[in-house]
Amino acid sequence: MEEADCHIYRDGKNFYCEYEDIRITVNASSYTIITAHRKKPVI
Repeated sequence: MEEADCHIYRDGKNFYCEYEDIRITVNASSYTIITAHRKKPVI
């Protein structure tokens, strides 16, 4: 199994995991995935 190099941080009541152009938002108290989105490109 390969491991992804992602940036994980907490901001307020959520954890965020960012990998390449993907951001996953997780509730810090219940560990429930709230959203998973591709980040919009910066123009």
